[in-house]
Amino acid sequence: MLAVSGKEAFDETKAELMDGMYHTAENMVYEAIESLARSSSSSALRKGQKMQRYFRDILTLTSRGDFFEFRAANLAQNYLVKEGYVAAPAAAAT
Repeated sequence: MLAVSGKEAFDETKAELMDGMYHTAENMVYEAIESLARSSSSSALRKGQKMQRYFRDILTLTSRGDFFEFRAANLAQNYLVKEGYVAAPAAAAT
């Protein structure tokens, strides 16, 4: 099915892949800020300093419940099913 624009419709798999890309970028930012924090002086990590705020903010961001590591298995399974590499899991019995 095509979207109004004539392009392929935006589906759940595309949304999950974009979400995965966002979380990958988020993880790269965390690693960069962690490296900066480790190499900065202890005074740079004092309350109110920019580095302390950067580090606090990225820790808050990466500790959310929707962080990539919590969802990676489902993202991978949905992608592999869509691409035809594995069969869809059986529906849960109700």
